[in-house]
Amino acid sequence: MAMTIWMVLPALAAPTVNSIRITFKDKYEDPGVIEEPEISCSSYGIEITSVEWSKDVEKWNPGTKVTATLILSSSGREFSSSYGSKSCQISGATLSKAVKVDDDLKVTVTYYPVVWLETPDEAGWSASNHMKAVWKKVDYATGYQIRLYRDDYYNEDSEKHNIAECIVAKNRHGETGKVELRWMPEYTQFSTLDTRYDED
Repeated sequence: MAMTIWMVLPALAAPTVNSIRITFKDKYEDPGVIEEPEISCSSYGIEITSVEWSKDVEKWNPGTKVTATLILSSSGREFSSSYGSKSCQISGATLSKAVKVDDDLKVTVTYYPVVWLETPDEAGWSASNHMKAVWKKVDYATGYQIRLYRDDYYNEDSEKHNIAECIVAKNRHGETGKVELRWMPEYTQFSTLDTRYDED
C-alpha cells in the first residue's frame, strides 16, 4: 500500500514553467524627461509582483545602464531552479540571471534608459561660417550625431539632384546608417524617401 502512494505523489506535483517572456517598452512622455519603461510578462499564469531598480529614476542618464530586479510569481506552476536567455526571453533589456527564490523567480536584467530629445529653442546659421548650424544646447544630445550631405550642392554633375543623405554617425541607443531625404528648396525643408541602406 505504501508503494502505491509513493508512485502517485509525483503525478500530483505542479507542472514546471518552461519559458518566460518579459518585455521592457520605452516610454516617451515629454521631451528631455527620462521615464521608467513599461514592463510586462506575456507568459500565461506568471505575474510580476515587484520591480526594484539599482538607481532612482531621477538619477538615470540615457545610455548609462541600470539594473532591474523583478520578482515573478506563478499560479499553479513551479519555477525551475534557474533560466538562461533561451528559456527567459527579455525584449528591450538584457538578462543577467534568473534564479528561483523560495516559490518565486528573481530575474535580474540590465536596461539602458532612453530619452526623447528636446527641440532647440533657437537654431540658425553661424554668422562667421554660413555652412555651420548653431543652436542652444540640448540635454543628452552628445549621445547622437547626425550629418546632412547633399552631393548636388558640391558636385554640379551629381545624379542625385535634390537628394540629401541623413547620416546617423553616432547613436548611443541603436543602429547607425544612412537615410536618403528629399530636399525641397522651395520650402527650405526635407521630406522622406523610401530608400534606406546600411553603411558599407
